[in-house]
Amino acid sequence: MWTRKNFIASFTRRAERGAALLDQQKPGWWKDINPDSLDLMSNYDCVLGQVYGYFTYGADELRLRYKYTPYLRHTCRYGFVPLYRDLRFYFAYHRDLLAICEDMKVVWLKLVEQRRQQEHQDTLRRLRKLADAQLDLDEARYNRRHLTLVS
Repeated sequence: MWTRKNFIASFTRRAERGAALLDQQKPGWWKDINPDSLDLMSNYDCVLGQVYGYFTYGADELRLRYKYTPYLRHTCRYGFVPLYRDLRFYFAYHRDLLAICEDMKVVWLKLVEQRRQQEHQDTLRRLRKLADAQLDLDEARYNRRHLTLVS
């Protein structure tokens, strides 16, 4: 039986695939995401809408449309929109489209937050390296000056 837990696990895998595709095609995409206005049922405020300006522009940029096939089928594979099966489950048990939207939003926000934290950690590592290099340089200057004065 298809449960909400199954949906979230399945959708998380698809959204991770979509985030990896965005990482590859548009590095730093998460900086364009506004968590307060993220709405996966909006062409402008969905993930692709916020990154590329409009859902279909993003689908075109990511080459998610093959010849005459609809966007929906390929964007589902990457977690940008829900699968029909997911919608059927939510309508059958919750009768609420907002529930699926909120669950999808939570998954995408976690992925965005992971990338922001990773970027923050990388920045801290670079700053520590710079600070260590500066300390080494200052120490070398001090030693040179001190040894010159002592000699």
